[in-house]
Amino acid sequence: MSVTASPSLTAETVDDPDWVLMQRAVGDAMAHDGPQAALEVIEAAIAAGPRDGHLRMIHGQVLLALGHHDAESAALRHAMALGTDVEILDLLAEAMFPGPRYRDHLAALHEWLRPERYLEIGVFKGETLALARPGTQAIGVDPAPRPEAARAYAAATDILRMTSDACFANDAPQIAGKIDLAFIDGLHLFEQVLRDVINVERCCQPGSVIVLHDTLPVAEAATARLRRTSHWCGDVWKIVPCLRRHRPDLAMLTIPTHPSGLTLITRLDPSSRTPFARTLADRFDEVVAEWIGQSLPPVPAGGDVANDIGAVRDWLQSQGS
Repeated sequence: MSVTASPSLTAETVDDPDWVLMQRAVGDAMAHDGPQAALEVIEAAIAAGPRDGHLRMIHGQVLLALGHHDAESAALRHAMALGTDVEILDLLAEAMFPGPRYRDHLAALHEWLRPERYLEIGVFKGETLALARPGTQAIGVDPAPRPEAARAYAAATDILRMTSDACFANDAPQIAGKIDLAFIDGLHLFEQVLRDVINVERCCQPGSVIVLHDTLPVAEAATARLRRTSHWCGDVWKIVPCLRRHRPDLAMLTIPTHPSGLTLITRLDPSSRTPFARTLADRFDEVVAEWIGQSLPPVPAGGDVANDIGAVRDWLQSQGS
């Protein structure tokens, strides 16, 4: 993200907050003299007002333009601590997760795995459902997909307008058979994601892959169970430590990809023959009670691998997927 250059001040802009005027000045410096000049402008402003969160936010924007991701992340966390009038979680995600985006990783999974059957929970606008390729049977599950989801798809695609719970409870015929690849990005509540993982695993094969979205929130503000921010993950992040504790038989990989991480799961046990696999279903309420009150650590967890598509492919191959 860059700082946008702006016109010179006019009568219509004099009532804007001071930080907006500074953002424009920094944008002008960026456009005319480059990011280093913009950095000098904002650092001089910070020297005069070190407790201004908005100046720290603009500082972070300039550092992003310079490609200084770690420094940008620190500046934005400082801005959040001081307070700003605008939400900056998206900016923080840009700093924390440079490299391929989550849709890039999903597209690569479709290319490598060539799944015969693909299941997606949480269709929204259909953008990730559209990544399925010709030759794949794609099934989307969403009680209220956006109008944009009514699009042409490359794969043979069915969208089931129901909740995932209803889909599995009613044994929807579209999910009969084995699922090779699944993407869970529905209701952003821990207990729902846990239930979706349990239900989807029963439709898979050992070498199938389940992908979870929103497992690496950038800050606690994004993890509220009741949505209060534009950039929102809910408490989905709890599923990763929960599965690591209760399902050590699973192979899991978390990728630090924009905007909020992906976690891949394989070595599945659809028959639930092992005690590990039976634990989550048999002790569901107990497991939920164990995790529901957990808070995000002060320093959110990072990924298990670099945000690199080739590294993810190497891991999948090592797992036999």
